[in-house]
Amino acid sequence: MLIAGICTCLGVGFFPAPGTCASVLTCLVIWLCEGVHPLALLLTLLLGLWSTQHYLKQTKTKDPSCVVIDEVMGMLVTFLGVTLSWQKMLIGLCLFRVLDITKPWLIKRVERLPGAYGVMADDILAGMCSMFFLQIGDYYV
Repeated sequence: MLIAGICTCLGVGFFPAPGTCASVLTCLVIWLCEGVHPLALLLTLLLGLWSTQHYLKQTKTKDPSCVVIDEVMGMLVTFLGVTLSWQKMLIGLCLFRVLDITKPWLIKRVERLPGAYGVMADDILAGMCSMFFLQIGDYYV
């Protein structure tokens, strides 16, 4: 029960469009907290790997849609070190979701890593790409 609660983010993973719901809720938390603390990133990574690995073993699944702690991790990475505005939050959310859903080249490749590593890695990389684009936008705008 604890494992499922963590990796589904207290049941958000059972909402319709679970990845998008988790991403939007994470954006709201980031906005309310006025940014991303690196310790939140580390804690989410460790809890995500641990709970997801156990959940995958228990359910004998590969990457169930109800596991959304990876989306939380991806959103945290997206906004790490980014000066927040509602416009950047919206752009970052859209960038992350497009990259997470379409999984271009390298993002698709890291998804093939075994177990929880693959589940988490593609979202981390999508978050890194999204953060990069947001940072480029900050530099040139």
